[in-house]
Amino acid sequence: MEEDIQVPVYLLAGFLESGKTSFLKFTLQQDYFATPEKTLLILCEEGIEEYEPELLKKSNTVLEVIEAPEDLTPERLAAFEICHSPGRVLIEYNGMWQVSKLEEMPFPEGWGIVQHITTVDASTFDMYLNNMKSLFMEMVRGADMILFNRSSLDQPLVTYRRGIKVVNQREEIIFEDEEGELGDIFEGEMPFDIQAPVIEIAPEDYGL
Repeated sequence: MEEDIQVPVYLLAGFLESGKTSFLKFTLQQDYFATPEKTLLILCEEGIEEYEPELLKKSNTVLEVIEAPEDLTPERLAAFEICHSPGRVLIEYNGMWQVSKLEEMPFPEGWGIVQHITTVDASTFDMYLNNMKSLFMEMVRGADMILFNRSSLDQPLVTYRRGIKVVNQREEIIFEDEEGELGDIFEGEMPFDIQAPVIEIAPEDYGL
């Protein structure tokens, strides 16, 4: 139960180069995310972006690296708890590891996932969806927010959004270009073809 959580865990999932590290680096620098308690950052995938020592020191964050899925165990997490006594935990998860394994893993007492965010590179979305659909759907199924990076209005964003809603109707979906959010790109957009002889409305679209 969420009220029993003393150490909030923030899970960030997504394939390599989907923007996970950039998102966490930005978040750690924001005043609203600051805390006097120690933050434990568990890094399960190292991409091009790196965490600068200055940022970690300023945000009172300690970094632990997990290089293989078999190394991410309840015992390893318990050791982190004993060593660091964190006030909160950030997990940058490896996109090639099953999210369900982490969700089913016993956490140290008081730890609990309070937010699950999945980042997506819109420019490679179709490729990953076609070739690694089961892994991607695991990332999406329990997510609270889906953040599409590198989006542009010439991409079929409506189709992307609808595809996500089939799997998870409750999550928030945000599209960002290189400059930030694209705005309300779905304003006035109907989730079905009103010109069709028979208007077909999928179950996930009834709330729209």
